[in-house]
Amino acid sequence: MKLLRFLQGGEYRSVVAYLLQKTEEYEGFVILATNLILNIDDAFKRRMNYTIEFPFPDEQLRERLWRGMFPPQTPLGDDLDFAFLGRQFSMSGGNIKNAALAAAFLAASEGSAVIMRHLIQSVAREWQKLGKLPSVADFKQYYAWALPQTSNTVNSSADALESETS
Repeated sequence: MKLLRFLQGGEYRSVVAYLLQKTEEYEGFVILATNLILNIDDAFKRRMNYTIEFPFPDEQLRERLWRGMFPPQTPLGDDLDFAFLGRQFSMSGGNIKNAALAAAFLAASEGSAVIMRHLIQSVAREWQKLGKLPSVADFKQYYAWALPQTSNTVNSSADALESETS
């Protein structure tokens, strides 16, 4: 329904009615996913036979998620503090996955192991996507790494590769 926010009154009702009709005509399973259940139209909710709630991860689960994001073959630095990440950053599993993947790309672009700086920079980007600005209170001793970097190593690597192929 997020896509329907811009619609007003009758337009909104028409689109919802159309979506309900198409959902009811469909003979297979319909799977809907949202992290904003309160925004789902009541008519849709009445037609749901089953709902599964995945609660927002608590501190301990976030730490476990951080630890489990990297396959065994991923080179990891000795300075990683997964307990800090789980404690400080209230993020969903999807945000944690995005940050871990971005950190792995940063490390690969530098030809190094994933280190805490990569994770902090990636968390700062995810934090900004969530509409939050990195603060000393959140990032504590790692705050300097959360600030925008003057040179982006990923872009620098891409630029270097482009100049090699030119």
